[in-house]
Amino acid sequence: MYKRQQYGLYLADADYVTVSGLTVRNVTKGVVLDLSSHVTLTGLEVHTTGQEGIHLRTFSTDDVVAGNLVHDTGQKNETYGEGIYVGSANSNWGTYTGGAPDASDRNQILGNTVYRTGAESMDIKEGTTGGVIRGNTFDGTGMTGSWADSWIDLKGNGWVVESNHGTNALEDGFQVHQALAGWGNDNVFRDNVAEVNGPGYGFWLQNGITGTQVMCANTVTGASSGFATIACTP
Repeated sequence: MYKRQQYGLYLADADYVTVSGLTVRNVTKGVVLDLSSHVTLTGLEVHTTGQEGIHLRTFSTDDVVAGNLVHDTGQKNETYGEGIYVGSANSNWGTYTGGAPDASDRNQILGNTVYRTGAESMDIKEGTTGGVIRGNTFDGTGMTGSWADSWIDLKGNGWVVESNHGTNALEDGFQVHQALAGWGNDNVFRDNVAEVNGPGYGFWLQNGITGTQVMCANTVTGASSGFATIACTP
């Protein structure tokens, strides 16, 4: 059904472009950006993908992903079925960025609805800095990919995650990992609503993370392990 490396929409070296109102479906990867900055993706429906839905990669900076509907990703390989994915794992920097951190920085992920994803609703990789995740809606029902157990897996630095609403997490609502030394730090979580309905925490931070704050104004319900692994910040 899916061809290897088949992309529904691929933008490379495409700056100051707006893509609006399209449906992308029945492909391996839905929408992929490489070396593309100041791009706006809005009003898209991306679904029934073999792997991830929307991916900003290879130094794609200052992009806006807003008001999109992303669902039924990871139909071929649920482990790589993230809804929205920013950057690339350090193990892939040799492929995409000549070994340098994939500084897909200052991207804004705003007001999207993401559900029935094989992997996380959003995966934000080490090497990325200064982005915003605001006003999105997640439902983790049916998430089955290896290591996929939260709506957001954040590994970058200096991200603001605010006013999002998640329901039905497999383990934790929001997670912060230190995939590489020096990353996963100085992020802020505020005004999020986490209806976890699962065995974990609303906010789980790996030991060794520094400077990341979970504000007390977040709301957590149905998290069997508690609000967060760290004390909240007033």
